[in-house]
Amino acid sequence: MSDLELYADLSTRTLVASDGSTLTLPTLVLGDQCVCSLKILDRIDGGDLTARDLNVRTLRASIGNVLAPPTDGAFTLRFAGDPSDALNPGSSAAEMKAALDTLDPNGTYQLQEVTASVPGCWLLRFANTGAIPLAVAANTLQPESFVRIRAFEQSGRRWHEIRLIQTPVVFTGTYERVLPPPPTITRIRSGNSQGDFQVDEIQALIVPSNFNGTYYLAWNFRTTKLLGIDDGPDQIAAALNAMFADGATRFTVSNPEPNYAYIDFGGDLAGTPQPLMTVTVHSFQPGVLTFTLDLARAELASALRNVAQIELPFEVELEMVDNDQDAADPTVPGRLITLFQKPITIERELIWDELADIPAIDWMRPPQPRDYIPFTRDQIITGAQHYISVIGDGARSSIQLDHNLGTSALHLTVRENQADGRRLLDNEFELHFPSNNEVVLDFPAGSPPALDGLVVTISTAGPASAFQNHTHTIAQIIGLQDALFALGARLAAIEDLLPTVQPTLPAANTQPLQIQLPDKTEVFPGKLPAGFDPKSLSSSTATTTAMPRAAGLLPAIHNVTVQPIAVPLPPAAASAGKVFQNNTATPLLVPGGLGRRGAYLEAGGFAGSDGRVWYRLTHVAATTSYFPTDFERELFLFHVNEQMLRAGQALTLEFDLALQLLQATGAPHETRGQYLIVIELGSAPSQTTPAPTAENLLDVQWQDTPLLSQRLIVSSLQLKHHFGANIRRDINGALLADRLLYNVWAGGAPTPAGPNFVVRARLIQWDTENSVRGAKGNIFYAFTGAKASIA
Repeated sequence: MSDLELYADLSTRTLVASDGSTLTLPTLVLGDQCVCSLKILDRIDGGDLTARDLNVRTLRASIGNVLAPPTDGAFTLRFAGDPSDALNPGSSAAEMKAALDTLDPNGTYQLQEVTASVPGCWLLRFANTGAIPLAVAANTLQPESFVRIRAFEQSGRRWHEIRLIQTPVVFTGTYERVLPPPPTITRIRSGNSQGDFQVDEIQALIVPSNFNGTYYLAWNFRTTKLLGIDDGPDQIAAALNAMFADGATRFTVSNPEPNYAYIDFGGDLAGTPQPLMTVTVHSFQPGVLTFTLDLARAELASALRNVAQIELPFEVELEMVDNDQDAADPTVPGRLITLFQKPITIERELIWDELADIPAIDWMRPPQPRDYIPFTRDQIITGAQHYISVIGDGARSSIQLDHNLGTSALHLTVRENQADGRRLLDNEFELHFPSNNEVVLDFPAGSPPALDGLVVTISTAGPASAFQNHTHTIAQIIGLQDALFALGARLAAIEDLLPTVQPTLPAANTQPLQIQLPDKTEVFPGKLPAGFDPKSLSSSTATTTAMPRAAGLLPAIHNVTVQPIAVPLPPAAASAGKVFQNNTATPLLVPGGLGRRGAYLEAGGFAGSDGRVWYRLTHVAATTSYFPTDFERELFLFHVNEQMLRAGQALTLEFDLALQLLQATGAPHETRGQYLIVIELGSAPSQTTPAPTAENLLDVQWQDTPLLSQRLIVSSLQLKHHFGANIRRDINGALLADRLLYNVWAGGAPTPAGPNFVVRARLIQWDTENSVRGAKGNIFYAFTGAKASIA
């Protein structure tokens, strides 16, 4: 956070207020460290002031007199050998020439003319056209000043300008880009419930006023869309609720104080503790140019020695490049601009470093509150134990330390302030005790400690300190209130379960609930010989000598145009690659062929042709893809209710699936195929109209997103795959799900809408290679080793 916010108008090279109005700089104080943030504004095509980001290579800020000469002291010059006689700011042109002529008795450099335009500035003209090695030999000018020597040619003559310039009283050539704090989440109240009384979880999203970017929220493996600084409570709530596809309202957001969005967990999340949301910043503007003005400088103290305050020019200069990537490349030339030059007032400080007092604290009077955590009197423990200070300024040999420990019965150690620094011996300094609250360290004259060169540690032998038995309130223990809320919520959940059982009568059968899923093996399409067992193909050494001839393998059709189906069906060859829909109100018989039986196409259903036969199609929503319906296979389906899957239990499901393409043919080569294995979740609602209705089954309604989906390529080589799922109810009744792909479990899978659900596995979206014509063969699959249990 900056102490001084500066806004520079690039179009006028002036400092302005944030709204472009006239700015009055505050008075700065000697000894302070003033952190300045600099934002650049510009008028594009003469319009309003808008923020502009420049590619900055360097930044320099200075406070001081503009080209002011020193008032006292002397300096000397030289060519290559001995220094000249002493010169001062008031030396005349003749004195300057005489001093330099003395250095060049042979006239090597041919100094012909010296003029003094203003005090502290001389122009020297040499007849020699070569480089002149004129340099400063010594400099004792006051106030501290530079002797600047510049060479130039004008009208065929070589000139040197010598100018005495006071150093700035404040200067910095370093800067950094500082980003504002990112949005954060903090817990306001933990959710819990007691009987019918529920307390919702409330978390606060804090977006700092100076944050300028986009972010998204994540919770329980779900992520919102991108949010920005212009999004208010309604937009945040909509983004959070959109993390779920069921359209239910789980989150409400309010704005009780600026920059805070209070997120209330309601709906099926009400009355339960919730994990903290996380915030991830997605994009952001470059940080603000920030630099520090060090006002604790000897030059500034000297300027304020005889006056209470001074007014000096404040100037900031930037070096810019066109491309940000060139900022670190010194070979790419930049351009310098002076952003502004404005007077600023600096005054003496009232409090200096050596001021100190002895605190007189009434320990039995509670301190003034700094927060809302309660105070208890028995938390006080008397006695000060130690004092540590870094000392040394490179000038003082006698250093006073105000330790305020109230005793001279102490141990003092001095060590070097560096890695592997040694402890100073007692004979390397003297120690004095002016009072019980201070010590003085005297070092040998002429050997003052270097700047921050030593560390002093003081430990006392008194006054006596004692541990006092005391108590703490709940609010004083970090995290205790949340932990108690969480334990209370879990206890309430257990109490809710207790009336449904007899705790003193354990169940006779405590084994996991096993769900039997039979093996399933099939070879299709085609008519198999009598007595042929498809299970015989499960062996890697099985042969296909008893197999029927290869049947037709039908491809998917991808088409954006769907045509009404004609009755009777037109020839298959003329309709190849097209998709048709049964727009009539009655089912339509689609004939079989190529090893398939005929089947009815329901009203609204789709059909198509590959040029050989007509076949039914299944449309994948939101795509232009249609897959042969006759090749879909359901591996299993079962229902789970809330009495089977109680809070604290989990349904675990695993199975093996082998796939192989037999007798595959086609042109120009045998085809390969594709399947999708999916594990889907659904619900089994009842029809509710006309009311009242008894328990009944309306239709199984499947969720749009499967719990598991994996693409499988089928070839003449038999491959075995392993899949599974885990659906669990935690102690609070919330549902979580994982998926098993081969040998790896992955979390964050879609969950059922409630504890009553249907689960099934299917092979869907069969397709053959586009480049193969007239594909034929038989598909073999074996669903084996299925294990499903609830425990």
